[in-house]
Amino acid sequence: MARSGQTPSAGLAGRRGNLLLAVAIIAVFTAAIINVPTDIRANRWVKRDLATWQSWVDSHGGRQIWGRPFPDEFGSVETHSRFDVVCFPRYRRPGSKIYAAKMYLLIDSHGSRPARVVKAEYGPLRAKPTATGEKCGKGPAPPK
Repeated sequence: MARSGQTPSAGLAGRRGNLLLAVAIIAVFTAAIINVPTDIRANRWVKRDLATWQSWVDSHGGRQIWGRPFPDEFGSVETHSRFDVVCFPRYRRPGSKIYAAKMYLLIDSHGSRPARVVKAEYGPLRAKPTATGEKCGKGPAPPK
């Protein structure tokens, strides 16, 4: 006796849909697994950059003069293939909350050597507003 309301092709279409769904799930899972090492490496670079930023701030007047790095979609550090950029405000005077300028640090944290500040440079005060928050804008050119 035939099932009511179903034709033989309806069962085949359901199997195709399940197969397509399974292929899509496997593709997403594979893409996530492939990206894990890259994300872990970038996260380690950011942690090393923030530790280097903190040691630079401590040796150049402390937190009364320098503010926290501006956040962007990756957090507070822009990672790049060679040098990472950290941008943060400088207060007008110690203890003030009024920004006077913006500082860029170019940090080399890639590789097995200790992270180090390659270049420190003042930039324009205005952070560029975007949908994901303020951004530093273009950082300093790397040294040659």
